[in-house]
Amino acid sequence: VGIGNTVRCGGGGGKEREGRKEGKAARKERKKKLTLFQKKKKIQTVPLYLSEMAPPHVRGALNILFQLATTIGILVAQLVNLAVLRFPFGWRLSLAGAGVPAVLLLAAAAVLPDTPVSLHARGYPEDALKVLRRSRGGAEGDGEAEMEMAEIVAAAERAEEAGAGGFGRLFTRAYAAEATIAVCIPIFQQLTG
Repeated sequence: VGIGNTVRCGGGGGKEREGRKEGKAARKERKKKLTLFQKKKKIQTVPLYLSEMAPPHVRGALNILFQLATTIGILVAQLVNLAVLRFPFGWRLSLAGAGVPAVLLLAAAAVLPDTPVSLHARGYPEDALKVLRRSRGGAEGDGEAEMEMAEIVAAAERAEEAGAGGFGRLFTRAYAAEATIAVCIPIFQQLTG
């Protein structure tokens, strides 16, 4: 009994506390990696999906709303982290809180249709036209979905004509400013939070 008290109160207590601190640090690092992975996947896929699915006149606004929602999500996550900080198991609550939006996005992704561009590229132009009609709310034969489908086909043909040189042109002097902005904005966004 006396040895146990000595270990808990004196000699071994420091090592035990250090082990708990290291354990907390490792858990925090795992949590950080998991949420960073979720965030990176969302940052890459959602704007692309929005850009391909949104009507042309609201594409920019929807992508800005996505950025705003991401920023609000970061603020909410920080507030949740601050609220659960006082609990010894707070990191678990924080990690579970980060999992809730991930599960909701996964469930929503199961019912989202493929984009018209993707369907056309895979050889399903009729399905692409159906998705366009359904997402635009137009009736069959009103011509709006057909016009947008013609634009998608024309863009695909232009991309095919450009071939492999299309991506290489991005790094020429003519596109230097655009390429610099496209690379720097995400870097600065990640660095500043």
